[in-house]
Amino acid sequence: MLSSNSKQYVAVQDGFKVLKLHYSAPNLHNKPTQARPRWQQRRRPHEVRHGHLPPRRARRAAWPRGEDGVASESVWVGEFMVPKFKVSFADSVVGILGQLGLRLPFSP
Repeated sequence: MLSSNSKQYVAVQDGFKVLKLHYSAPNLHNKPTQARPRWQQRRRPHEVRHGHLPPRRARRAAWPRGEDGVASESVWVGEFMVPKFKVSFADSVVGILGQLGLRLPFSP
């Protein structure tokens, strides 16, 4: 579990909280800060607890137009815990698509 007592981006909506998790690509420390790719992942605890995420349209409908549901400033939070996860893209996309049954674009 990942735990922290530091500043986090958290928004409180009707009946749930949203946590913004920042992560970046490894091995890019030699690039200028502006050129490094950055991503964010937003998780609603009730979605993770129930083991599903609703369709994208339903998630977007939960917030007013132009808002992403996450606070724009970080705030000090008490202890919280998030399951650790790792995302890896080491496999070839061609191999993954082939396992899914897509063969025509890659055949001679």
